[in-house]
Amino acid sequence: MRVRTMGELSNYVLGLTQQSEKSGLSLFVRVESKITVERLSALANKHLQSKEMLSYASLLPFFNFLMNRWYEIRYTDAIYPHVNDSLANRCCIELAKVIVDYYGGSLFQLLMPHVRFLPCFTSESFNNFVLTDDDVAIDVIKSLDDARKHKFHDFFYSEGIAQPKKQLSKLERDRVIHHSEQAYQYYFSFFLMYGERLEASQAIDSLRDRYVDSLLKNNCQLTASYNAQGTLKLVKSLVSMISTPHELAMFMTKYFDKFEWDQFIEQISNEDLFRIVLLEDYRSDIKTDTKTLLAKADKALYKLLSYKIDKIDTEPMARAFFFNLLAVYMRIRKSGPDYKSTLGHYVGSYLPWATGTYTKDQRLEVCEALKAFILSNEKMNELESYLKSQSQDHYWEQLKVKELGMLTQQMIRIALNFVEARPSQLRLAAGSS
Repeated sequence: MRVRTMGELSNYVLGLTQQSEKSGLSLFVRVESKITVERLSALANKHLQSKEMLSYASLLPFFNFLMNRWYEIRYTDAIYPHVNDSLANRCCIELAKVIVDYYGGSLFQLLMPHVRFLPCFTSESFNNFVLTDDDVAIDVIKSLDDARKHKFHDFFYSEGIAQPKKQLSKLERDRVIHHSEQAYQYYFSFFLMYGERLEASQAIDSLRDRYVDSLLKNNCQLTASYNAQGTLKLVKSLVSMISTPHELAMFMTKYFDKFEWDQFIEQISNEDLFRIVLLEDYRSDIKTDTKTLLAKADKALYKLLSYKIDKIDTEPMARAFFFNLLAVYMRIRKSGPDYKSTLGHYVGSYLPWATGTYTKDQRLEVCEALKAFILSNEKMNELESYLKSQSQDHYWEQLKVKELGMLTQQMIRIALNFVEARPSQLRLAAGSS
């Protein structure tokens, strides 16, 4: 599309962002796509009334947007070769096409800075290649053809005629083989199914043709993945701009359903979760020092729960806020000993009911019940009746003491902002037992 001014470009971009999202995206790719579309829409709105002619200087905000996004999604399954039809990727690709049409250059280089393309690389589509761990684009069909021809179980590439061959790592090789369902069927046919039998050649050729046809028609079912490490990297990118527990709660209620919160929080590193929820730095050099970690995190959690928690405007935000506090407590407790102190061990072993001292397993069991309540549809001030309905009323005493007691009191106090309370709930929220 030919556009002349920043206003025309911005109007075109806003039209792109109104399209529907692709169905079936993985959870975090879906969230990243939504956030990217929101950011791109905000950028376009800034320039919507501009009559400034397109130039390198005027296009710089869009150049920077595309570049910064690439570094956020790099080495994750949100990248263009892994899911080129997410709404975010479609918008970015079409934006880049307009810029390249006006300014020249490479579409691939604009969207994926510093990715290197081999001399033999001829693809014009994002679904034909995967990337190595050092950002070399590997043409999948050529790589599979070479493996078939030379009967390689390993995969190689060279960055030039005079350059030595490099062997793909196992993870890189897996991304080639599992590039798509069609690629794997082709690979499976010549390595695992037919072996050396000459009569199988026609069947193998047929699977190859089917694969190539799916690439040309852009209906290839892409399955290449960075797996767990890619998920961790993408989640780290998502939370990088979040700095307070309230911001995290707001982020969760905006981009996730309740049943997805656990999956999201589990992927956040201790470093980031403690930084956000406890407002404390968490240095990697103390990760193996359990005693130091517990003391630091316990102190921060106790301090946070000691103050009156305010500024939670909605019940969903309150649920997310206390879900995260509970998640921090559970991580701290899981990483520590059965009891936090020698005295706690002796006292808790004999008189837990009288002292409020319980084992790690007992505490974590209660935490799971409290987490289920937070994720339920029960009103947040109905914890006691919820436990009774689940035959878990024996947990109630544990939820009145120490950090869990403080957390429960704060949660019920906040819940009273959204419902009409009974006198017994007012007493518990005020700290009486």
